[in-house]
Amino acid sequence: MSFRFRRAGRSTGRQGRQSRQDLLDDNVGSPPPSGPPQFPRPQPNQHQERRNNKIHLRNNLRSTATTQPNEQYAPQNSQQDDLQCDEPQWQLQPQLPGQEGYIVYAKITSASLGYDESPNDSMCDFDVTNDIKTLQDALGSGNRDNSGLISVLTNPKYRDPRALRQLKIDYEFQTERSLFDDVESIVEGDVKPILLALIRGPLDHDIYYLEKALSSESAREKIEDVLLCRSNADICAIVNRFNSAPGKDLLQLIKNKVDKNLFHLYSIILSDTRAEDASPGIFSELKHNVRIIRNFVELHHPTSADTDLIIDILASANVLQLEAMSEIYHVNHGTEMRDIYRKLNGGIRDALSTILSSENESVLSDVEDVRTWQRASKEYQESHLYRALRLYWGDSTKLEKFQKAFNKFRGRPVKDHLGKWPAGDKRDLIIALIGEKEKPKPKYTCG
Repeated sequence: MSFRFRRAGRSTGRQGRQSRQDLLDDNVGSPPPSGPPQFPRPQPNQHQERRNNKIHLRNNLRSTATTQPNEQYAPQNSQQDDLQCDEPQWQLQPQLPGQEGYIVYAKITSASLGYDESPNDSMCDFDVTNDIKTLQDALGSGNRDNSGLISVLTNPKYRDPRALRQLKIDYEFQTERSLFDDVESIVEGDVKPILLALIRGPLDHDIYYLEKALSSESAREKIEDVLLCRSNADICAIVNRFNSAPGKDLLQLIKNKVDKNLFHLYSIILSDTRAEDASPGIFSELKHNVRIIRNFVELHHPTSADTDLIIDILASANVLQLEAMSEIYHVNHGTEMRDIYRKLNGGIRDALSTILSSENESVLSDVEDVRTWQRASKEYQESHLYRALRLYWGDSTKLEKFQKAFNKFRGRPVKDHLGKWPAGDKRDLIIALIGEKEKPKPKYTCG
């Protein structure tokens, strides 16, 4: 399904003005004054208010669209049914600063595989009988053969959380034991935490990784691994699952582990206000943000509040908008937007660097992780493993890009590089996760 957006413009009719007012409900920013932009300092509850406004606007949109949709704001070439605007399908973006008369609809980014637990999951049926027998044989063997465990748990079928859930439920039904508990008590060595992660699945492993990070001294890097550059849908799933435990509040626990600027960053991320992937980049808004960033770079001694303004802009933008701002900054000022790094230090510099990294830079970072894996400390090996699991669980196209990049820059396939590791279950398991898979040979029939 494709969507087109049109400029609402300034209606001169009373009905048009009233409809726009009903939709926007006074959430309209005044145009920026001439000269250097002056923005109000962030308030403590700014992002919670923004989220509440977004929900309120979305509810107004739903009621308007299902009764008498305002043609002025409707996407072109769309059926009326497309404007029902159910929660999982649409997001109503706030009005752009300084551009009265604009309103933007954007399709909500779908949750990643394993993060959307819909009530229809139980309707799916997967054949797991043979896999359960393989698991029983592997866990019951006297020689602790892990090859059967690896072959089952790295089966692409179990990247689907519904299939994994059925495997665990049927295993427990047949054996009256938990698959997770059996692996935890029987399996030994470096392969054990990886197998347990695969049994947890991506969402529960994020929770485990966060809980472990928040109870350690080196929490900052691991929190970045989990929460940065994630969709709103994934963030909501993580926060809801983490906070479902009695007495748990993810944001408050993070507050105890990071400095003021990083806490401000994670307040935005966890507030579910990042632009959806389908949200367009509006030139006037992006240019306005670039002016703010340039003013920040030219400050001799930026304050924490000045830094918070930059965090607001970068943490709330999607990848398309960040790339567009970088291009505008380069055209207007002849340098890269990474000039802001000179005014930052510590954890916030590393976090914003990750946010500003392009897709290619992210892939090259994964290549470097695998190249240095064996020489890294135990702590960094845990981070490398987490990112490898994210590659395995994530979009298959990203894994393919990583494999192609590794082959290009290291001169050999990932599978061959990992094959140089000491022989053992861990090597075989990592190869099964991120190594190249053999393509099935074409079948020929004799005529």
